[in-house]
Amino acid sequence: GHYYLDLTGTRRLFGRELDTCGRIIREIGETFGLHARAGIGGTTLVSRLAARVSGEHGVYDVAVSSEPLFLAPLGVELLPGVSSRAKRELRDAYNIRRIGELESFTQEQLVGMFGREGITIYRSARNADPNVARDRLAERKTERVLEQSVVVSSESNDDGALRRRFFSAVLGLCTRMREGRVLPGA
Repeated sequence: GHYYLDLTGTRRLFGRELDTCGRIIREIGETFGLHARAGIGGTTLVSRLAARVSGEHGVYDVAVSSEPLFLAPLGVELLPGVSSRAKRELRDAYNIRRIGELESFTQEQLVGMFGREGITIYRSARNADPNVARDRLAERKTERVLEQSVVVSSESNDDGALRRRFFSAVLGLCTRMREGRVLPGA
C-alpha cells in the first residue's frame, strides 16, 4: 500500500525530512520485515513519483525548485489518475513518451484529445496537484501569532497544578490553531 505523510512544520521535532524518512524506512524494515521507500516533495504527486523511482529502501528528495526538472524526463506511464488507455494513446497516437513533452499542450487541447481526463493529464504534467500542501500554505502566506497567557501566583509551587495549567493553555492554543486552520511554522 501507499501512505502519505505531511511533514510540514515537523523539522524542529524530528529533523530534516530526508533523515525522518530514512528512520521510518529503517523502522518498517526492522519491525515488520517489509521493504519500504519514500519520496519527498512539495506535492503528493511529486512525492509519489519520487518514491516510485527511489529504488528499494531508498529515499528520493525533490527540492520544490527542482520539481519541473524532476518530472520532465519521467515516462507518461507514471502519471497517476490517468487511464491505461490514455497513456497508451499518448504514446502510440501522439508519440508523447515523457511528462515534459506535455508542457506544450494547453488544457483545452488535452480536453479535446482526452475529454475530462485531459484535465487530469494537464494538471499532473504541471504538478498542479489538488492535494498540495504548498499551494494551501501559499494562500495563507501571512504569519499569524497566537498567544496564551498563564498567570501564576508566586506562592504556588504545586508542580502538578502548574503542569495542568500549562497543559490546558497548550490545548487551548491547539484548538484555536485548528479552528483558524493555522499551521505551525518551520
